[in-house]
Amino acid sequence: MEKGFFNHMKSKTIILAIILLVMAGSVTSWYLLTQQKSFAIEQSSSTNEPGTGTAPVSEPATTNEEHGVLVSTDKTRYVLGEKVSATIKNNTEKTVWIPPFCGTPFSLLKANLTVKKNVFDWETHGAYPTRDCRSAPLKIEPGHEMSYRLDLESIYAHKFFTIEPNRYKLEIQYTGVDAKIWPLAKFVFMKSFSNEFFIIAK
Repeated sequence: MEKGFFNHMKSKTIILAIILLVMAGSVTSWYLLTQQKSFAIEQSSSTNEPGTGTAPVSEPATTNEEHGVLVSTDKTRYVLGEKVSATIKNNTEKTVWIPPFCGTPFSLLKANLTVKKNVFDWETHGAYPTRDCRSAPLKIEPGHEMSYRLDLESIYAHKFFTIEPNRYKLEIQYTGVDAKIWPLAKFVFMKSFSNEFFIIAK
């Protein structure tokens, strides 16, 4: 009788111990889980953009390139008929290609005043297609530059557009994608603009 009672109590003790161990394990798991979530939340708010819960977004790309492929003219004021010296310099660490063009890689942008005072609407003019319109893409290696002497009248002027005293700037389009794979690749051309310059009357 006493032996049976002892065995019965022993079984209850073992069952109770198992229940306590299970409960302890659940509590421990719950505590660790909450700590892990808390750490993850703190880490997210300290290393990511506020409220996003995702990795920080890089600065948006710009098509008005100012920090890599640079275009400049030697002066900011030219007399009507004077040639403009322009340079393209590749300050990036990769080779860039400029698409085929007619005689010059530059488009000429002419400023037109809009309704708002001192706000310009730029009118784009490509080289008049009279020569060298099947030129190969222009390749510029990192750190290299290409210079041109532009006779604006002979390159851009035609029946419906003349060079006159005004404010102008130059534009190029380029890409870092090798010209050899252009037919197979999907990409967009970036743009870079020169400083503004004036054409003044003689």
